[in-house]
Amino acid sequence: MYDLLGVGERDLAREQVDQLDAIARRLRQPLLLALATGALGLFAELDGDFEQADRYAEGFRTFAEAARMRDAESSWASQVFTQRRREGRVSEMEHSVRQLMTTGGHQLGWRACWGLLCFETGNEEGARRAFERELAGGPDQLPRGMFRLTRLALLSELCWLLGDAERARQLYAALEPFSALNVVVAYCTVLGPVDGFLARLAETYGDMERASVHTVRALHGVRRLRAPVLAQELERRSEKLAV
Repeated sequence: MYDLLGVGERDLAREQVDQLDAIARRLRQPLLLALATGALGLFAELDGDFEQADRYAEGFRTFAEAARMRDAESSWASQVFTQRRREGRVSEMEHSVRQLMTTGGHQLGWRACWGLLCFETGNEEGARRAFERELAGGPDQLPRGMFRLTRLALLSELCWLLGDAERARQLYAALEPFSALNVVVAYCTVLGPVDGFLARLAETYGDMERASVHTVRALHGVRRLRAPVLAQELERRSEKLAV
């Protein structure tokens, strides 16, 4: 599912989820039920059904705690963080994000999430501190692995909000090789096409033509994913770039 969503194959990815869900329901193992429920919530979010996504997130949390999953809190928070930002309720995530950031979750991107939370709750100084600490060694020093792309994407959005043109060029160089992919956070959420983050970075360092090209490509990607909320966000950005 993770790999198929990464290359935009939504229907094939959903087939994998449905198979997992059937196995989980038959075996009734909390770990499998947690994974299946989290993945179903991911698809509800893609569909723009946030009430259903919230229900799946809470169901995931129940199964994950029963399974004693070590990443239960991190995975649950991943499922709801972006939605709370859209709703203007990201401050509700402060306790969870702070705890995750300081107990090893920084390796999964939670320090960048903390920076986003700080910025959107009026603490730009805190946002900049988190950004600088995460990128102290430059993008190339971020660990390799399945969460590298997540971290780069979140840092790119924070870079755009902070207007850091120098870092934007560095992050663009690190992200550009993945431009054909979507940013998928495990079985929890989809942040959208890498092209969308490249557009923000190009805009930050002043290349509006390149930003427009990446935005068009990102729009094609989210329409292929049939993700209406992501499409609406990109359409608004496309209109802004065209002005």
